Amino acid sequence: MGLTADNLVDVLITCSGGEVDGLATDRETAKLAEIVVLLRHAQPTFAPTVLSAWQAEGRELSPAMLLELDAARARVDHYRSVDASLASKVPGLTAVNGLEINDLYPGGLARHMNDLDYVASAESDLWQATDYLMLNGWELHTATFSYFGGSVQVMVSLRRPNEDLYQLPYGVELTTYYSPGNYGAIRPLVRLEPEWRVPAVKNILMLLYERYEQRFRARDLVDAVLLHGALPGPMTCGVLHPSVVLPLDAQTWEAEDLNRAIVHELEHVRRGDWVSHCLARALCAVYWFHPLVWIAWRQLALEAERSCDDAVLGRSEATAYADQLVSLAQQLSLAKMPAKSPLLAMANRADLAARVGAVLDTRRRRGRAGALPVALACAAAAVLVLTMSPLRMVAAPQSAATAPMPRFSANTMLVIVNVTVSDKSGKSLEGLSANDFVLTEEGVPQTIRVFEFQGAQDSVSSYYILGYYTTNLNVDGQFRKIAVTGKADTMAKLNYRAGYYGKSLGAAGVVIGDGGGDRSLSPDITPPVVIYKKEPEYSEEARKAKYQGTVVLYVDLDASGQVTKVTVNRSLGLGLDQKAVEAVSQWQFKPGMQAGKPVAMRAQVEVSFRLL
Repeated sequence: MGLTADNLVDVLITCSGGEVDGLATDRETAKLAEIVVLLRHAQPTFAPTVLSAWQAEGRELSPAMLLELDAARARVDHYRSVDASLASKVPGLTAVNGLEINDLYPGGLARHMNDLDYVASAESDLWQATDYLMLNGWELHTATFSYFGGSVQVMVSLRRPNEDLYQLPYGVELTTYYSPGNYGAIRPLVRLEPEWRVPAVKNILMLLYERYEQRFRARDLVDAVLLHGALPGPMTCGVLHPSVVLPLDAQTWEAEDLNRAIVHELEHVRRGDWVSHCLARALCAVYWFHPLVWIAWRQLALEAERSCDDAVLGRSEATAYADQLVSLAQQLSLAKMPAKSPLLAMANRADLAARVGAVLDTRRRRGRAGALPVALACAAAAVLVLTMSPLRMVAAPQSAATAPMPRFSANTMLVIVNVTVSDKSGKSLEGLSANDFVLTEEGVPQTIRVFEFQGAQDSVSSYYILGYYTTNLNVDGQFRKIAVTGKADTMAKLNYRAGYYGKSLGAAGVVIGDGGGDRSLSPDITPPVVIYKKEPEYSEEARKAKYQGTVVLYVDLDASGQVTKVTVNRSLGLGLDQKAVEAVSQWQFKPGMQAGKPVAMRAQVEVSFRLL
């Protein structure tokens, strides 16, 4: 690469802005002592790189400088051993901004490494790595849980003391997501010189200077470039702080593929497509009944993608770009991305044929539209609005198939009681069964449906887990008293909680509505009525995970009131979906009626699982 120590000092002075009092603003007039002061005060993490460059050029370094340089190299060597051991134990980790960047440095140049950062392909890999490090002397420093992208994302930070007490401790950060950017949108205070704005030079500066989160930033339009393992292809989102989201495997893409993807997404940002698409979606929601609105929406989405394709073709070969679009569309199809995702995807199957045809069409005019085409488009839009404005929506007669969906609810409330049992000498009793206990709520005997013994090495901490499904459905937030007694004479003392406060969940029954607000049925339509209900039970894995929530099911009923099909509309997981389907499949209904005759209907059932 041919970088000299003087080049690095130029980078240092430019990126720090010469903020130390008395420092000259250029390398030619700055003294060595002034540069060292700048390193110490403004950018201490850049010191090993500059010091190693001076050493490589034969300049004499002070003992303190040599000690600092040796400590930086020893730190990198230590991280290499940690990385090798983690890679052998947990192959599902991807290193970011770590040793792979250190290996890109020109020969002889050292790099300051604060910690090792990894992205886990699955949350289980993250906890496996955390467990391995803690067993080898690392300590848990922080754990952060965030909810975005439709799931909980985790970041765990671990620390280990340095052998040299005067050095920073070693660190490892493990995450299920990655954001190599200034997502807080701290605006840069320093602007690059014009000759340094060439992409290749900016990349070198970012590689060596590595101040993603600080003042220097080689980005103008986008506030963050995100890597996310759940996304199969490049996408864009955001208004005030737009972001380009890339899949996790983008780190292994060829340079040309990555460049085309970023150019395409930056064109979306420049055009403000995410805002226009959100507004268009809102109009589609308001005028959902009008077919011309959906035609206009599809055309808007297609033309936006074509405009971004034209921007890519201005600096890329058409055939290679068409191949990339087909590959990305295939990945999106296999990943089964939701059709209503708020992100702007670079490729999808819906418009793939039209876009690839346009990309390969050498006769097609490319570039931004002029003033005349824009004026004609505005005029056509005005004519369309004036044409649509007299239209009025007329209600059609309701039938059982088009009527609002009847809604039913079921509440599964599992009460868990932890009981410690000891004999007269105070020793914990083991080997008891559910038949040895009598459990009541407000004096009413309850059937023990969950029984488990949790043993401990000291025996004092051993306890029994008793669980029952409360039969009192009138849960009004009042305190409910629990009593547990033992049948065996050896059960001298039992410790357990006195009771619980019920949560208001609403009574089970039927509500006429479609989930977006209640609507009345037509006078000649009568909803079905439940005549037998089997309450769902908790799954073992959900109970142990203390998992709660609501499963929404669609239930198809025939004209006799029999359940013919049950499908999951909103899932919970951990076996609760299956438990809900099994129970509701056994429900029996009095059939719905239309004009005095039984008819087939579809109903919605909300099954709430709660631990009390």
